[in-house]
Amino acid sequence: MHDLLESIIEHDVTFVMTLLQARIEDEWVRRITYVSYTNKEELLPNGRRIDVFYKAKNFRKSLCLGFEIKTGNEVDEKQLREELEGLKSVKECEESFLILIAPEDPKYNIPYYFIPLSAFKQKVNDATKIVYRFVKEFEERD
Repeated sequence: MHDLLESIIEHDVTFVMTLLQARIEDEWVRRITYVSYTNKEELLPNGRRIDVFYKAKNFRKSLCLGFEIKTGNEVDEKQLREELEGLKSVKECEESFLILIAPEDPKYNIPYYFIPLSAFKQKVNDATKIVYRFVKEFEERD
């Protein structure tokens, strides 16, 4: 599940940006004009790895967006703090934002944005159906 969510976030930028705009009320998310770079397991300057990393632009600034995905294991406050510090230390980015995707919001006193895992349910179901069709097709060939 974790790897599937990483791939969806890395490759379906339009879906992710629509989701962020629907779930985050802060103005920065509406001002993003494009995402120039995405990567899974991005190594941050402080040695931490973020599940998915975006470099984005708004009208005036370069932005870093880091996505931390938790599908079942507990959300570690120290880990989130270190990932946010790592995001903020990326030289090319004037502002950085951490987005936590998890079953529940741990409500830590850290500046992050929470997206519930359930927001990806339809996208995960769609991807699962596609994979099922491929597997079924391969089985029929054998």
